[in-house]
Amino acid sequence: MLGSNLVKLLLDIGHEISILMHPFSDSVSLEGLKITKHFGDILQPETLNPAVDGNDAVIHTAASTRIWPSWSEIVRKINIEGTRNMIDSVLKCNTQKTNNEQLVIGIAAVIFLILY
Repeated sequence: MLGSNLVKLLLDIGHEISILMHPFSDSVSLEGLKITKHFGDILQPETLNPAVDGNDAVIHTAASTRIWPSWSEIVRKINIEGTRNMIDSVLKCNTQKTNNEQLVIGIAAVIFLILY
């Protein structure tokens, strides 16, 4: 929900938005918005670079907020390994650009911005 609301806010102030969605995600809240969708999984690093590359800023807000079972393996994978994969992708794509990438860590969905 955070990601969808952030997308709408950033569109309202004039940013061009590109998002990464899990292939099985429900995107009803994003339907009809002028955004570019990339499909991938933060647990599959090879799916991240096409979505990250070419953007001026990356806001990573993907997280699992499951509270039971407490800190289960999947929660750890999503929140820790997924975040590590996003950072690695940003760093890799940054080496291929002349300007600096920016990574902002948050919670709930992954959003990529093309700022101008």
